[in-house]
Amino acid sequence: MEIINNWLIQIVIYLLSVVVYTQTFKQLTKSAKNDGILTIILEIVTSTVLIIFIPFFEMKWQADFKVYLFTLLAIIFYCIKDRTTTTVRKHIQASTVNILDQVTNIFMMIWGIIFFKEEIVFKKIIGALLIILSNVMIFYEKGNFKFDKYVLLGILSNLSLSIALCLNVDNSENFNIAIYQMITLLIPSILIFTFERIKVKDIKKEFKILNKKHLIITSISWALMIISQLRAYQTAEITTVAPLCAISVILNVFAGYIFQKERNKIFTKIVAAILIIVSVILIKL
Repeated sequence: MEIINNWLIQIVIYLLSVVVYTQTFKQLTKSAKNDGILTIILEIVTSTVLIIFIPFFEMKWQADFKVYLFTLLAIIFYCIKDRTTTTVRKHIQASTVNILDQVTNIFMMIWGIIFFKEEIVFKKIIGALLIILSNVMIFYEKGNFKFDKYVLLGILSNLSLSIALCLNVDNSENFNIAIYQMITLLIPSILIFTFERIKVKDIKKEFKILNKKHLIITSISWALMIISQLRAYQTAEITTVAPLCAISVILNVFAGYIFQKERNKIFTKIVAAILIIVSVILIKL
C-alpha cells in the first residue's frame, strides 16, 4: 500500500500519534495504582492492536541464531525502558518528558563512537550539548537543579532504549514488522509479571479501575507510533526523519499547555523544544 511506503505520511502519523500517546498516557497514569501492572496491561493491549497491522507487511523469518540472540538481549532493555517509562510519565509533566527523552540521542552518539567507530564530529558534540542545555533549562528551578529520582529513572529509560536500539540495528527488517513489535512488547510484559511477582488477580483488579477510554487510545496511539516511526526510518534517510520526528517535542509542549494545564515555564519549554530540534539536526546531519 502507498500509505505504508510513503515516509512523509508516516511522519505525519507519527507526530499525531506521539502527541496523543503522550497526553493520554499521562491521563491514564492518574487512574492507575500500580505502575508495573499498568505497564503489563498497556503492552498486552498494544500487542493486540498490532495484530491489525500484520497483513500489511511481508511475512518473513530468519534462520540465523545471532539474529534471535541480539533480539532477545534487546528485548531485555526494551523491558527496562517500558517499565521505567510508566513511572517517569506518571511523575513528570507531559510537556517535559519528551524533552528528557531526547537524551537517547546523546547515548546513541556515544555508542556510535565507541562501538561503531564513528567519527567524532564537532557539530554532533554541539548538538549533544544543546540537548543537555535544554534539560538543564527545564529542570533548573529557583537556583536549584531539580535532579530527583524520576529524572534519574528517565535517564535510565533512555539509556536502556539506546542500548536496545544498538543491539537491534536493522534486526526488525528480518521479520514481519508488526509481529516483531508485538514480540518486543509481549516478552517484556512476561518479564515484568515474573520479576515483580504480580498475580493475575492483581491485573484484573487494576484493569477494573483504569480509565478504559484512555487505555484504548494510549494503546492504539502507541501501536501507530512505533509502526510509523519504524517505517519512516526504513523508507527515508535518517538525517531527514530524525529532525522531523523531533518536532513532536514542541507539539507536546503546546498539547500539555492545552490539555494538561501545564503552564509553568511555558516560554522556557518552547525554547528548550526549539533547541532540541536544532540539536537533532546537528547530530543526524
